[in-house]
Amino acid sequence: MKRFNWEEMRRYWESHNFRRATLDLDRDPARLGNVLHPGAPLWLNEYYARHQKGAYENLFALLPPAGLGSRALDIGCGAARWCKFLSERGYKVTGIDLQAELVDLNRAMHPEIEFECVSVQEFGPEEPFDLISSVTVLQHNPFPEQDVMIHKLRAMTRPGG
Repeated sequence: MKRFNWEEMRRYWESHNFRRATLDLDRDPARLGNVLHPGAPLWLNEYYARHQKGAYENLFALLPPAGLGSRALDIGCGAARWCKFLSERGYKVTGIDLQAELVDLNRAMHPEIEFECVSVQEFGPEEPFDLISSVTVLQHNPFPEQDVMIHKLRAMTRPGG
């Protein structure tokens, strides 16, 4: 089986919404069809989103509350579901994704959150984060690149974060 390299994966994600998923905001305002299962019925994506949210909330409940000035990064932020969640809980949030159209939509819909169209490998924050979130992102990258990403995540996390 042929394995994709990082550049092939990057091109795939940069063009994902043009090739695999449409952004129909009237039918799917949460843009779940882009970030979950492209082409699947909306009810199925809502089902998966509900279960993802439950798991995310359970993990989040294990963390101490955000302190004043706490910063969070969401990698592969997609439709900004987790960025919004973290922002509502007191974090100053940055979301990164390779889908420029989603990043632009997120900026318009959530001006209180910073969004950048960049890969985690190329992202260079000015200061570390207290929390880094990544939901269904790492496994969509080639195995050697996963190691690179994990090291980068460690380097971008504040001690104790």
